[in-house]
Amino acid sequence: MTTLLRNIAALETVSPELATQLLQESPSDELATLTTRDGHRSFRLTDSDGGKALHSRYAPMREAEKIADSLNTRAGNSAPATLILLGLGGGFLAHAGIQRLSGTTILVVERSPQVLRRILQEVDLSREILTGRLFFALDPAEAATTLEMIHVPAIRDGLQTIPLQAWTDHPRNRDHFRACLAAIQKKLQALAQDTLTIGTFSRRWLSHTLHNSYRFHSSSRGTSSSWERLRRSTAGEQLVVLAAGPSLEPWLDTLTSLPRTKLLATDTALPALLQRGIIPAGVVLLDPQTWSLLHLRQTLPEETWLLADAGAAPAAACRTTGDHLVWYCGNHPLHHLLLRAGASVTPLPYPPESVTEAAVLLARLLGASRVEVAGSDGGFPRGKTYCRGTYHYHLAHRSSRRLLPEEHFFAHRVYPAATPSPRSRDHTPRDRPFFSTPAMASRTGRIARARNISRDLPLASPALPSPPEEFSAHRFWKLHLRELATVIERLQALGREATIPAPVLLEALGHHGRAHLPLLLRRQRPLPEEHHLRPDSFPTLDHPALSRSSIVEELEKIRGFILEESNRYSLMR
Repeated sequence: MTTLLRNIAALETVSPELATQLLQESPSDELATLTTRDGHRSFRLTDSDGGKALHSRYAPMREAEKIADSLNTRAGNSAPATLILLGLGGGFLAHAGIQRLSGTTILVVERSPQVLRRILQEVDLSREILTGRLFFALDPAEAATTLEMIHVPAIRDGLQTIPLQAWTDHPRNRDHFRACLAAIQKKLQALAQDTLTIGTFSRRWLSHTLHNSYRFHSSSRGTSSSWERLRRSTAGEQLVVLAAGPSLEPWLDTLTSLPRTKLLATDTALPALLQRGIIPAGVVLLDPQTWSLLHLRQTLPEETWLLADAGAAPAAACRTTGDHLVWYCGNHPLHHLLLRAGASVTPLPYPPESVTEAAVLLARLLGASRVEVAGSDGGFPRGKTYCRGTYHYHLAHRSSRRLLPEEHFFAHRVYPAATPSPRSRDHTPRDRPFFSTPAMASRTGRIARARNISRDLPLASPALPSPPEEFSAHRFWKLHLRELATVIERLQALGREATIPAPVLLEALGHHGRAHLPLLLRRQRPLPEEHHLRPDSFPTLDHPALSRSSIVEELEKIRGFILEESNRYSLMR
């Protein structure tokens, strides 16, 4: 019992909820202890012939140390950032990983709290837990959530998964560990995709956020704010989100039969609507790239609201009157800081992957009684890419030549990037063949999830205290620069170790430093496309670990960039 109490005391410092849960559980009787030939305490199965051992009966620690050393060799003398152990067993590999893999964070996935308690009352892992590099998960959702917390590709990449096969292959455990592995794989795919997107647009996004912040007012809790006025006009109504896919064309023909329907258009779909004389209630803008402005080539109708992401191109705000403009944001740390400072930005419950998903989330936040989606095909029916009337057709016409007609502009988007999808059987014969990609299928699933979430959504950040004074963009960025200087001082105090665990660096970065992790991603090489096409692979960015000194150097550059942009905007004003 002394061993268990030491482990519980260590867990209370890093995961008090798990410590409490383990104290309330009874130990599992599926495992029995045994003493190996070299004197270590190990485990065997109680329901197998002869009591099958989970580890070597002779030298399990030496076996684990060889595995840990091989991970250093495979990674070119640089250990992976995260090691996932499917099954804890006697804790030999967890111990060896902490001792021999410098800077590696270890996530142990176990089957149940009863099994974990059984192990922790026999194996002393208190020192490993107190390092802050050993974490536990007991179900697929917890495994994915914990992985997202500890695996930060911006700082250091590389992930290795090692199953304890004598335990994970047991018929009673097989489905559980397969589900956990699938959840981990899905989370890694999402992290890799987010890393690519953010790394591409992060510098522009930061510049846009800085410039847009000077248009933010102080958040108002009264009913006179722009958001509240828009919400009063949409609460209880049916909202239809219009994407720019080919299926939008036939849907627009039925629009006259839906008199109570309010339309929320994506920026890409807007030209197709205005060309037909259809005025949407609002237009949603998400991307920071200037390409998005091509869809807003004219001032919006007086009755149309513009709902723009805080990192969207600043010129978009000129397309509408000030009282018909609403700013929103995802779950980014920098936007959390702006919210805490009192900026008038509406937070989404989680960051959207596409403008259609952002529009659906906004429709739910606006209190719509029902949200429908039109024009979101999740692929290319019959190889067609966009609804007629969108700006893409204007570009196709201008770039067309005798040997390269308009169709060529769209065809290269489909072939060979997209492949015929088995989902084509779900479409009508006139939509076949149906071409799609894994990324499109993922977006379709996310949009469906956004449609089904509750209208009473929590804010993206915790309850925000009322700011002590009116929001001032100039004061906010001045404070932010001072805080970044403090972050740099904390990082310099960490020492000179080349490989510091990601959780330790995250704690030193704090809220203000984490707000600029996306810019650190620009140092990394792009993820090969095949990682998105192989569901059985673990996507990695395959880049050198960012040392403490390199992060300090990057943050110094970011401080200079923010100061330069602030001064430039002041001169422009």
